[in-house]
Amino acid sequence: MGLFIGLNIKKLKETNKKKNINCINLDEKYFCLASNGKFYNDKFITRIDETILLIDGVILNKEKIIDEYNKKDFKDCIISEYNNKKLDEFINKLRGNFVVVVYDLKKDKLVAYTDHWSNIPLIYYKNNDVFLISTKLSELVENLKLNNIDYKLNMDGAYSLISYAYMLEDNTLVEDVKRLEAGSKLVYYNDNIEISSYHDWVFEEKKINKDEAIKKLDSLFLNAVDMQVKKNKEYGYRNIVPLSAGLDCRIVAYSLRRLGVENVLTYTYSDSKSNDYKYCPKMASDLKYEWLYKSLDNGLDLFNFDSSIKIADGLIYYPWASQFNTFLNAINTNKIGIIHTGVLGDVILGTYIHSREDKDRKYKLGDGAYSTKYVNKIKNKVKDEQNENGMFRNRGINGVILGYSTSIKEYGEGMSPFMDVDFAEFCFSLPFEFRFKHNIYYSWVISKFKDATKFPHNGVKISSMRGIKINGKEYKLDTIKDLLMNKMKSKYSKRNDMNPFDYWYDNNQKLKGFMDDYFQSNKECLKNYEQLYKDINFLYNSGNTIEKTLVLSLIGSYKYLF
Repeated sequence: MGLFIGLNIKKLKETNKKKNINCINLDEKYFCLASNGKFYNDKFITRIDETILLIDGVILNKEKIIDEYNKKDFKDCIISEYNNKKLDEFINKLRGNFVVVVYDLKKDKLVAYTDHWSNIPLIYYKNNDVFLISTKLSELVENLKLNNIDYKLNMDGAYSLISYAYMLEDNTLVEDVKRLEAGSKLVYYNDNIEISSYHDWVFEEKKINKDEAIKKLDSLFLNAVDMQVKKNKEYGYRNIVPLSAGLDCRIVAYSLRRLGVENVLTYTYSDSKSNDYKYCPKMASDLKYEWLYKSLDNGLDLFNFDSSIKIADGLIYYPWASQFNTFLNAINTNKIGIIHTGVLGDVILGTYIHSREDKDRKYKLGDGAYSTKYVNKIKNKVKDEQNENGMFRNRGINGVILGYSTSIKEYGEGMSPFMDVDFAEFCFSLPFEFRFKHNIYYSWVISKFKDATKFPHNGVKISSMRGIKINGKEYKLDTIKDLLMNKMKSKYSKRNDMNPFDYWYDNNQKLKGFMDDYFQSNKECLKNYEQLYKDINFLYNSGNTIEKTLVLSLIGSYKYLF
């Protein structure tokens, strides 16, 4: 499912001709939009005179935009602003998960946009006069195969995957196939591609006192949650929220309660010895919301390898997809619309910077990597930017967001109110000292979400009266992150973590056998890449369980795509 456009190709993949896929075919030009039946009024493909429009995703403020521009429908808004050469400004006003494509038949010109976060991956290929663009890497690759166009492994993408669990910058696993980054615009015209930004995330501090900041944060956040709720109501979908022992999802759930939203399904997937299992049912009971639990004991979801590789689509490592897939297989997905996640809450209301000394440091290869053994093999340089910008753009957007959105896309839309554009831009304008070590985050929670503080944050009690108390000793708010980091050292080997990978691998011989057998039976697919083959052997045999899953993700993705 998703969007696919092929210009100057002879054939279209047969699966693109099924009933649930709408296509417009014009003399070796193919425009296709597949649907899972969700949010059917927000997604469309249409031809109006000499313009073809394609929109995938969900736009939360669509009706507001129509009223603002005084048009009869959303399609008219887009065409009008394209003709007025103001489409960049228009797209920047949209809120939600979306890709927008406009094809001008007269000019033979294509313009494509990602949303501000690239929640829906938009992947493109250009060689000679052939141009392909799609929201699924596998779909693009299948059409390369069908049209006898050679393609090969991108080594930067391969080493990115076994280092970071995702792709740095605009890389994919396929050479000459790129991903359009967040807040970007692609123009294909006169056989050339031009990439530009219509929106950039800027960390620019403005003066504001803490009380005013908390009041503004609270208002913007509740508005963001409310927009998502109204969109679900429009289509009759149930409101669903993940719960963990952390704060991000918890605050989303308590915001729904503050807004008076009933009939909410909360869910948790974790090891049964984790803090998540200990505290989440108590939170759900306090909220008077239904709670669903799916055990990850013994790493059982990691056996869902083939289906998880398919969901990951060669863009992320497979455990991210397998865990969410485990939950989805346990419920009726017909009622899933927007899932209200807490994605990036701790970063948007905080920072990736863990010491003041790092604030002005440049972002470099290895920052935020799961494994640093082979980051030196990545040839393409990362952008020359500050550490916070680089970490946020790569780990936050290219990693975390892409991981969640890819995993959920088959069933609905994952949306985090923390990622509301207006909320995030306000957060990034706050003084660094407010964001550092989650100072203002905890102050906001204590001020506006008193009920949520009854339950520990990853095992640490939050006092609404006196700050943080641990083992009878009080600590200031700005030291909490250090305490949590110390508490969670070697977390992948401790069973109280949500995902104790090392514990599962060491204690479940069946899982160990499955992973080891898969590696031994399938590693030969990369044998023609002599150095990469040596490196994956070393990394798997000497690495921790996370590094092993990174290697398996590369092997599985290669087999799936190649």
